[in-house]
Amino acid sequence: LVGKRNKGVTVAVRLNTPQSQQNHHKIDNNYFGYRPTFGSNGGETLRIGTSHYSLTDSYTLVENNYFERTNGEVEI
Repeated sequence: LVGKRNKGVTVAVRLNTPQSQQNHHKIDNNYFGYRPTFGSNGGETLRIGTSHYSLTDSYTLVENNYFERTNGEVEI
């Protein structure tokens, strides 16, 4: 995944319903390429949940991914 130039998360695992929590998703063996810097919220490459669901279990496994120049903002 490379070249996203607008604001918004590239990949998101949302935890906003009971059915979406404890989902055991697997994000693996991906290439996340260049993303322009936005300098504010909204440029994440990968997001699992939100601050509202920060204490909610997702069990999402993120492994063997390559992130290259994906600093759209301070959060991943």
